[in-house]
Amino acid sequence: MLAEWTQGVAVRTFGYDSAGRMTTATVFTLTTKFRTNGLGNRIAVEVVGRGTTTYTLDYAAGGRILAERTVTNTTTYLYGRDCLGEHKSGEWLYYLSDAGGYVRQGADARGAIVSRWRFDPGGGLVEGPQGMVSHLICGGVYDWSTGLIYQGGRYFDPNLGLWLALTPLMVVQAWRGPRRGRRWAVGVSLALLALCAGSTLTACCGQAPQPLPPTVCTEIATSIPTATWTPAPTRTPTPTYTPTPTSTPTPTPLSIEWFEGDWRITHYIYVLESDPMFAGDDRVTVPGLSENETYRRNFIYGRDPTGPRGVVFQGTGRAENGKYITIDWWNTPQDAIDSGRIEEYLFTYGEGGAYAGSVPWETVATLDPRLRPGDKIVIEIYPGRIFTVTDRGGDLAPSDHIDVFVGEMTLAEGDALGTKYSRVGKVVGP
Repeated sequence: MLAEWTQGVAVRTFGYDSAGRMTTATVFTLTTKFRTNGLGNRIAVEVVGRGTTTYTLDYAAGGRILAERTVTNTTTYLYGRDCLGEHKSGEWLYYLSDAGGYVRQGADARGAIVSRWRFDPGGGLVEGPQGMVSHLICGGVYDWSTGLIYQGGRYFDPNLGLWLALTPLMVVQAWRGPRRGRRWAVGVSLALLALCAGSTLTACCGQAPQPLPPTVCTEIATSIPTATWTPAPTRTPTPTYTPTPTSTPTPTPLSIEWFEGDWRITHYIYVLESDPMFAGDDRVTVPGLSENETYRRNFIYGRDPTGPRGVVFQGTGRAENGKYITIDWWNTPQDAIDSGRIEEYLFTYGEGGAYAGSVPWETVATLDPRLRPGDKIVIEIYPGRIFTVTDRGGDLAPSDHIDVFVGEMTLAEGDALGTKYSRVGKVVGP
């Protein structure tokens, strides 16, 4: 793959050498350069303007990484029959992997869980409250600047589910409709691809030739008819079809206005009634909803920032009966809202109030005066993504704060994403 376009602009472009190895990757305006040795092993990664990471490899074990060095840190890796852990800044982090071999948790030397990682709904970024982990799977390295996983000399894009290679593959993202967001339109352009193969098979039985048996001939008089010669019909050659060359669109550079300093990045979810957090709750009828339905109390009314957080806190929830529930802000008495008397709130079926239609990992909320609903932004820690500002509400700071919608999940899963800090830029045009 050479480039990826979103809404008509190139959000990612890739460069390769004559051997088909990736040498550069540019995500928006962030460029990463890869350096390999004569054996094809990757020995250094430079994120332009951010620094270089060099690798010490174990060539007797397939080129796996023994150590990686940056200007400020050196990380060494521990192996047994699998990847066991890493040592950095004087502390050990031991990997706890799932059945697929991917790191889900990290434990310290005392066995306490100190880090948790999860995959986003698109299968892309793997992150935790303590930052990103390099070894997501034994033998694979996650490159935060590109969102790719490097393994065995190749690069895997978890968002697309593809191993990237130097082929005429074009991937285009498109938005269809204002509410439900992105749909992938993956066009595979193989206009010049042809496969020609030929083989000749010969076989001998290995036995000596056998003599022919004697032949007994009997002469029989036979009349021979006169042959009539009919000329063979003239064959009209089949016209050769020459396909019209397919033009490759020229990438339109994306223009981004980067804001000064790092922004505070948080994440919000649609709460689930099936969350184990609510398992012990009593069931109650809910004002505004059907009197024939009951719901777990804290799924509706929970608002403890450190405990159960239901629809009152999160804004929207999905009940066990599959219905979405949100607060009916239009009919709830204003004095009840101002005083926080949640027992007087009215609820309704549906999502998100005035800014319904949030799309996981594509829509954000912010009160920063420099951004307005409909603005497109990029967040550097989430390479290759363009987010749309859809919500101006919520419990947000007035500036330098972005709340990313991450979809339906448990409170524990949402908390595992943690709070991060990153550069943010506004897309101002191609």
